[in-house]
Order: sequence, then structure tokens, then C-alpha cells
Amino acid sequence: MMKQLRVVLLAVLVAGSVLAVPVAAIEDPRFETMVSEPQLQPGVEQSLAVTITNDDEDPDDRVETASNVLVTATGGSTPIDVHSGQRRLTDLPDGASDTVEFTVEVPADLPGGTYELPIEITYEYEGDERETDTIYATVEVPERPIFEVTERATDLYVGETGVLNLSVRNNGSVPATDATLAVAAPNSALTVGEGTANAHVTELAPGSTTEIAVPVTASQSAVANAYPVTVTPTYNNENGIERTAPSLSIGATPKRGSRIDVREVTGTVVAGETNRVEVTLENAGSTTLTESVLHLEAVSPGLTFDGAATTAQFLGAWAPGETRTVSTDVTIGEGAEPGDAPIEATVAFVHPTGLSARAGPTTLGVGPPAGGPIEFDAVEITHQGPGAVLSAQVTNQGEKRLENAVATLESVDPTIDVGGPATIGTLDPDETATIAVELDGAPGVNPATGAFQAQLQYDRADQPYRSDRTTLRPAVTAPKHLFEVTPRNATFEIDATNELRVTVENEGETQLTDLRARLSVREPYTSQSPTAFVESLGPGESAILTFEVTTPEDGVPTTDVLSLNLTAETPADRTVVDGPHRVPVTIDSPSGGTSGSTAVAIGAVVVILILAGGWWWLNR
Repeated sequence: MMKQLRVVLLAVLVAGSVLAVPVAAIEDPRFETMVSEPQLQPGVEQSLAVTITNDDEDPDDRVETASNVLVTATGGSTPIDVHSGQRRLTDLPDGASDTVEFTVEVPADLPGGTYELPIEITYEYEGDERETDTIYATVEVPERPIFEVTERATDLYVGETGVLNLSVRNNGSVPATDATLAVAAPNSALTVGEGTANAHVTELAPGSTTEIAVPVTASQSAVANAYPVTVTPTYNNENGIERTAPSLSIGATPKRGSRIDVREVTGTVVAGETNRVEVTLENAGSTTLTESVLHLEAVSPGLTFDGAATTAQFLGAWAPGETRTVSTDVTIGEGAEPGDAPIEATVAFVHPTGLSARAGPTTLGVGPPAGGPIEFDAVEITHQGPGAVLSAQVTNQGEKRLENAVATLESVDPTIDVGGPATIGTLDPDETATIAVELDGAPGVNPATGAFQAQLQYDRADQPYRSDRTTLRPAVTAPKHLFEVTPRNATFEIDATNELRVTVENEGETQLTDLRARLSVREPYTSQSPTAFVESLGPGESAILTFEVTTPEDGVPTTDVLSLNLTAETPADRTVVDGPHRVPVTIDSPSGGTSGSTAVAIGAVVVILILAGGWWWLNR
């Protein structure tokens, strides 16, 4: 009996102990994120590794296994750009993790702080249940100086060394200490310093702005366009460690023309002698030059300044618009030819920023005269149709005849092609000849905004010579047509073949050949002869062209416009196109005629009268 009692008691104790053990709850999947390296660097593209764990918030509870797990990361409301796409993870049972990498790009000017990147996670559990949750990965952007650089002023002309003024601001939350800004230009048309110029800033507090200036040189081939300039800041952080901020890019635009203009060169230079030459220069810029010095250098070996190849004269302070006249003794060796003694003039000066700068070189011609000086005058660009023509007057101001004279013109802008050369032939003393060449610019280029170099080549006493190059800055006339089109017979009858006659006059200054005219005829009109041809048409000459136009039978009296396009060939074998010209026409009823409906009515009356007469004759 006692033995049975002990067995029953033992069973009760075992059952009680089993019931006393707590049973863990099984919950739906729940996800957490962990970023081992949460700090992101601004201004660069980088990888971000995010570990995703399936675990319950209560460590005593368990979660269901998440299978077929797909994740997609975005930047959400942050400025951070996340390149993700959908990624697949391994199955995640309770407490399991998997790591996925995303590519992120942080803007260079993103303020420091903590940012939450949303990750959308889609998964299955309990066989077929499918859910989508959003979890967040926490990342950090370091507190730092954030540099903003803007161009304040570019005091630079093509072919010289000037100054680039920059404004630098710290938009960050910590100061920039011992900052250095390395300025460079990737385009060969500009050179900053000796390739790179460094500007030092001791400290730039948050929200503060400072100004820096660096020397910059524009090559002779540079044009007045914005060239990229890069600025790369470095600074020391709070621990004294040097950091490099993302590079910034701005634009620098050289100015057209020259800071120093040559106003006049006077003095006669005779081969084998020493003569005094005066040069008058003007400060054509907007900046006062200090400690300015004029340097003259002989390009030709036969020219010297008091026995030396160079000479210099101190000019001092030089305000905008002021002129300076300097004189120097020039010696040219025996046998020197006209125009063969160029001098390069360069002005070195100190810019108001304190930087050393240089204007020029500008070429001066002081060679011995031959037949007197050559003057180019009355320079203008006229638009003829879609093309343009550069014209000028050339005058022989000397006392001797020039023969086989040919003028050549070149644009300082390489995108503009200049036709020519322009043949003049003989040019007597005080005689003036007009030259004209065609211009052909690249798309979007206006030839009128540039300058041109002109030179005259000629023979004197069977010896070839050439004049100094002269810079021409043309005036521009308003665009106009090559031809004037005037209608002479432009009244058409309805439902008729009509003859349209127009007068075409050459309004240009060039003989044009192979003139072809095409009349653009549209519905409801037709034409069996929409073209006409004129073999040649000189300046001011005109011709009458005839076309055929057929009007519809259901037309009504009205007024309308037809279009006429013309093409022709220039003496330089270039095809020019002019038009369309609007030709007004009048559609009118035939003179003394009847309309179609009236004619039908009259015909019907005639038929009725004939039938009535026949009936009467048969029944009389």
C-alpha cells in the first residue's frame, strides 16, 4: 500500500514541475537593422553595408521564419541618393541575420547630422502569408566645413595675365582651420598661376565669407566664353588632421579686345639709320594699374633699341581711359624690307589685389615705309540672306603706286571662316578701293561680335611687300534680302490658267549668276511652271520672271499670298539662298463672265424652251 502511495505522489510532483515551466510565445517576423560603419563621406559615391536581423523585441519570445525575403533601399526624404534595386536575402529564422550592400551618393553640401534611410522589406511566413514592412538604417554625415565658391570678378583679357577674384563661404557647422584652396583650370586656354595657384585662409568660421584672388593667364587662342575653373579646399579638422573637401567648379570668362590699346605709332624709320619712334597707348580696361612698366622687344633681328633687343620704360599709376606716350630710338639694319620690323609691346603692372599681372604682347609695326601707309576704313558687315559679307575700303596714302595688291582678312575667332583673298590690282597714290569677302560662321556664332586682322600684300618696283596687320572692328547693318521681289501681274481669274509675273532686282553689291526662282504653290492652287531662271544679274539690275498658276473651279474672290525662294551663285562659287519672299495675289471673277450656278440656270432655261417649242410643233 505504501509503495502505491509513493508512486502516485511522484507522478503528481513530476506533473507539477512540468506545468511550472513557462512556454515561449511565437510571434510574426520582426526586423532590426545594424550599420557597422554608419559614417558617410560627402561628395563621393560609396558602399553602405546594412545587416538585417529577424528577432523579437522580447528576448524570451521567438519569431516565425521569414522566407523569400526581398529588400529595397531608398533615400526617402533625405538628399542622399541610394542606388539599390531589389535585393534577395537568405531565409531568416528566429535570431538569424543577413547583410546586404547598397551604393549611396552623398551631396557635397549636405549638412552634418544623422539621417534615416528607409528599407522596404517584403517576406513570407507560415507558408503563404506575405507581408511588407519598412525599417530604417541610421547613417551619419560628419559635421565639417562646407565650402561654397563663387566668381566675384574676372579681370582678364584674351592673351594676357589677369586676376580671378573669388568669394569663399563656409556653409558648414564647424570652422575651417588652416584652409588652402587649390585653384586650377583644366582647359589649356586658361592657366592659373604656374598651373595651380594656392590661396591660404587661416580660419573661416561657419557662415563667414572671405575673398581670394589668383593670377590667371588666357592664351591667344582663348575666346570670350566661360572656361571651367576647379577649386579644391583642404583644411585641418578639430584633431589637427588634414582633410580634403570635394572639388568645386566655377566659370571664368576672358574679355574681348585688349586691356592696352595702341592709339598711335609715329615716326619714320629709315633702313640703316637710327630714328625716334613715339607710341601712344591707352588703358582700355576698367582697373587702375600701378607700378606699370612698358617692355618693348624686337622680333626682327635687324632691329635694336640703342644696341639692345629690348627696352623698358616706367609708366607708374595708370587710370582707365588715360593715355601714355613713350618714345624710343629704333635702329633698323641695311636692307630691311617694309613691314619686316615688328615690335612686341608688353605692359607689366600690379593689380589692385596686389598680384603681379601682364597685358599683351601687342605687335607694333615700325618697319621702313614703302609707298606710304595703308589705311583700312569704312569696315562693316552686311547680312545678305542667311550669309554675311565683310566689306572695307583700302586707301593708298603714300606717294607711290602699288601693284598686284591683294588684301587678306582673318578672323580672330577660329569658328568664323573668311573668304578671299580680295584682289585689288593697282592702287595709285590717294586711291581708294572697296573690298568684300564672305563670312561663314559655325552654328550659333555671330560674325559681328568678333574682330578681324587685315593685311595688304603688293609689289613695288617688282619687289614684294606687305603692310602691317591692322585690327578691324566692323559695324553691323541690319539683315536684308539679296533680292527685292515686286509683283507685276498678280490678279487671277477663278477656274483659269493664269500668268504670274514678278520683278526680281539684285539689291546687293555682287554680280550673281545662275539665278533660280521657285514658286511655292499649295492647295487649292496648282502650277505647271513653278520655276524660272536668269543667267546673270548685276548689282541694281532686275529681271521679269513669269510663272503659271491654275485656280480651282470652285474658288471664290479673295486675296492670298504665295512664297518665292531664290538661289544664286557668287563670284566665289558659293551658293546663296534668299527667301521666302511673300507675293500677294488677288483671286477675282472672270471679267464680264458669269458664275457657275448662273450658267447652269441659263442652260436649264434654254433646254425648257427647246422642249416646249418641240411639243407645240408636234401638236399644232
